[in-house]
Amino acid sequence: MLLKPLDKGLSELVSRYEEHIKQVCLSRISHLSGENVADTFVEEILAIYDKYNCQIEEVFKGHHDFTGAFDRACLQAINYKEETGDSLKAAEWLAKYADKLLRKNQKNKTDKDLEAAVRELNKTVVVLRYIDEKDLFRKAYGIYLAKRLISGTSISLMAEETMIARLKVACGFEFVSKFARMIMDVEISKQFANEVTRYLESNGITTDIPFAVQVLQASSGAWPLSPPISCPDIPQCLLNAATTVRMGGTLTRYIFESIYRTHHSGRKLSWMYHLGSIEVSLNYLPHPCIATVNLYQYSLMQCFNHRDQMLESDMLATTNLDAEVFEKNLQSLLDIAIFLQEVDMNEPSSPVIHLNFAFQTKRRKFKIPSPVIRAQEKAANQGIDGLNSSLEMDRKHFLECIVVRIMKARKVMKHFSLVQETVAAARVRFLPDIAFVKQTIENLIEKNYLKRTENAEEYAYLA
Repeated sequence: MLLKPLDKGLSELVSRYEEHIKQVCLSRISHLSGENVADTFVEEILAIYDKYNCQIEEVFKGHHDFTGAFDRACLQAINYKEETGDSLKAAEWLAKYADKLLRKNQKNKTDKDLEAAVRELNKTVVVLRYIDEKDLFRKAYGIYLAKRLISGTSISLMAEETMIARLKVACGFEFVSKFARMIMDVEISKQFANEVTRYLESNGITTDIPFAVQVLQASSGAWPLSPPISCPDIPQCLLNAATTVRMGGTLTRYIFESIYRTHHSGRKLSWMYHLGSIEVSLNYLPHPCIATVNLYQYSLMQCFNHRDQMLESDMLATTNLDAEVFEKNLQSLLDIAIFLQEVDMNEPSSPVIHLNFAFQTKRRKFKIPSPVIRAQEKAANQGIDGLNSSLEMDRKHFLECIVVRIMKARKVMKHFSLVQETVAAARVRFLPDIAFVKQTIENLIEKNYLKRTENAEEYAYLA
C-alpha cells in the first residue's frame, strides 16, 4: 500500500495551510516602509486574498474548513503584535488608501476613472473585515473625509456615499452615522448657498468678490474639527466685497449671517478661518497669475495693496495675528518668493518686507501651502497622528456600555461568561484584552452598576 488515510488528516492539512498563509502574509506586510506604505499594504493583502481564495475554490472546492483557515491566518497576520507590543498600522493605512482613492487628482478625472476608483473601494471593505481595530479605522477615515469635504477635493459625493453604504453593510449603521451626517451637512449647506444666491439676486445685491460658505453642524459631533488658533482682522475690502451689506439703509450686517439667522434664529455661527481659502490675483506681475492662499496669508498680502514695502512689526500690528501664526505664514510667503526680506539698519529688530516684482511661476494658478502651527499641531494630536490616545476614552465608555447591557439582560452572570461575551460583543469595533475587560468590570462595581454575589466569581446587576 503506497498511501493510506490518516486519522484527523484533514484537520492537520487545514492547520498547516493556515500557518503557511499566515507566514506568507507576514513576510509580505511586516516590514513595510516608505511614503507609499499604505498602498503597498492594501495591494499585498488583496493579492494574497485573490490568490488563496482562487486556490481554495479550485483545489479544495471552496471547503469551509480551508476558507476558515484563510480568514484566521489573515486575522492573525494583519493584527500581529511584536513582543514589544508594537503592531502594524493596518487601520490607519487602510483609511489613508481609501482617502487616496476618493481624493481628486490628475488620474481620476473621467467617468471611467471614477468607476475604477469605486471598484477599488469595494476591495478596501474586504481588507477591513480582517482588521480588529475598526474603531481606529473609523476615526482616521472620518478625519480624511472631513478634509475632503471641506476642501472640495472629493472625487464626487456619489463615490463618498457608495463607500459609506459599503461600510454600513460591513459594520452597521452606528459605524457610519457620523460619516452620513457630514455628507448631509454638505448637501444642506449647498441648498442654503443657493438660497443665499437667490436672495442676493432678488434684492439686487452684488459683490465685488464671489464667495462661498459651508455651514457645518458642530453640535452633531460628526466633524473632527479644531477651532482657529488666531482670528485676523479681516481686510475691509473682503468685508465690503463679500460679507457686508446695508440692511434697510440703517444697519451694516454680515450678509451670510443675517440671512442664516433669518432661517435659524437659535443657532450661533463660528467662523473657522483656518479652514477657508481665497484666490488672489497677482496683478502687479508682468504675467499676472492666481494664488490660492489661506485667510492668514491673504491678510498679509493685503498689507501691500497700496504699498510696495512694509516693516514686519507694522504688518503684525495691522493684521492682529497671533505671533506664531504671523511668523509661520509670513515665512511661507517668503519661501515661495512672493515676498522678499531685507534688514533695515535703522530697525534691525524689524526687517523690511518687500513685494517681489520679479516673482515667476510656470503655472497660471497655484496654491501656497499652509504652514503647520504648533498649537494646531497639538490640536491635531486628536487627528491622524494621535488617534490611539484619543481612542482610549471612547473604548472605555463603549466597553462599559456593553457590560451594562449584558448584565441588564442576564441579571446574574459568572465572571468567565461575562468576559467572554463582552469580548465577543466588542469585536465589532476592536478586540479588547482580558485585563481591559476586568478593569471595566471593576470600574462598574465602583460606580454601583454591578456587585459581587456571595460567590466571588459571580456578578449581579444593580437596577
